[in-house]
Amino acid sequence: MHMNETRDAATGVALTEVDRDTVLLVGHCGPDAWMLRSMVQRVLPEVRVQVVNTVRELDEHAQRSKVWLVNRVLDGHFDADTGVELIERTIGSDRFGSVVTAPADVEEPDAEDAAGAGGIALMLISDYPDAQRAARDVGAFPGFGKSAVNSERAMQRLRRAFGLAEPHEDSNAAPRRRSRDNN
Repeated sequence: MHMNETRDAATGVALTEVDRDTVLLVGHCGPDAWMLRSMVQRVLPEVRVQVVNTVRELDEHAQRSKVWLVNRVLDGHFDADTGVELIERTIGSDRFGSVVTAPADVEEPDAEDAAGAGGIALMLISDYPDAQRAARDVGAFPGFGKSAVNSERAMQRLRRAFGLAEPHEDSNAAPRRRSRDNN
């Protein structure tokens, strides 16, 4: 098995990059999940979006995901009290396979630092700067607040976390990806 290979938890079958083109919306209420789903589909039209509001759903869908957009205040049933706590526990565990951490010394990591490297990138969704700092301190990629969901900065951060070098102009063309080994 290749070091960065991800396998489906239920079947043990190796997942391809196409299998893993999913963004998880973790712990969001219905209206916020709809808003974030719309944003993700606008920015990354070729990806799947899955709403996750329980530990069981997270276990079921995590292996097939590349990016998690984690709510600061989790809606649903999780084994963490806050989004930052969930991010920290996920990064500190091998429960969901390879998780890519953002370089702490880089304010805006690029696509090579993100999910294009072969793991899951975690982002906090919060308008509170202290919560964003706490998430970054435990290894999350720069997130954004719900009030900025339609900003160019939020869209760029999502693209980078997904591993895209830049937005592709032809929405019918395959996304350009950069990757590197994450030893």
